[in-house]
Amino acid sequence: QYITKMEFERDFWLTVYDERIQMIEEWQLPAGKKGEILDVGSGPGLFLSAADSRGWRAHGIEPSEAANNHVDSRGYGLGAWCGILDDYPLRNKYVPSSFDAVHMSFLLEHVPDPTTALQKCNALLKDDGILCIEVPNDFSAMQSIAEQTTTKQKWWVSLPDHINYFTPDSLTRLVDQCGFRTVYTTGTWDMHLFLLMGLNYVDAGKVGLNCHQMRMEMEKNLLKHNPELKKRFFK
Repeated sequence: QYITKMEFERDFWLTVYDERIQMIEEWQLPAGKKGEILDVGSGPGLFLSAADSRGWRAHGIEPSEAANNHVDSRGYGLGAWCGILDDYPLRNKYVPSSFDAVHMSFLLEHVPDPTTALQKCNALLKDDGILCIEVPNDFSAMQSIAEQTTTKQKWWVSLPDHINYFTPDSLTRLVDQCGFRTVYTTGTWDMHLFLLMGLNYVDAGKVGLNCHQMRMEMEKNLLKHNPELKKRFFK
């Protein structure tokens, strides 16, 4: 079901990932450098596809055998290794000795030990490598206001799936403690704005689907017509 959903939203995610990879390229030294990139938690492989189309050698790590089979069947990137980050092998014929960039989207909230995960990413990266992380922004001021518009309290606490929760400040402190230097932070569209507009997707699931589709359409249009405005709007 997750794979089907991601493929249905394929155009949106490829647009988002293309922008993200372009930003990684801007921070690489020299600017525009492309090489080996690793997607941790690669799922059905759309990030691998986007990276491959931009000229990267894209590798994945994904514990789901079904997702890995999907990646192989579609030929996304160089494929994904079936397993978890802790066990990821280095220095064999399938894996480069180090990476120019590591991408990790919506993973840290799931892992028992985020510090160990980021230290592993550090070990996988070249000295000038780039780490790109995306996590949900929970317990924010906007979320606290939006909570007053629903009958459910702290609906975003999703145990046992989400065992870690981050703010921009706490995530920055974590990555700095793991040997990285934060060079850029940004945000995505805050779904809580829909609640403040009166679209209560928490208490009505079908409303949530419509809100998600509106969010995707808006972001695609901003990226297509004015990417710089999109960056300022989501900052």
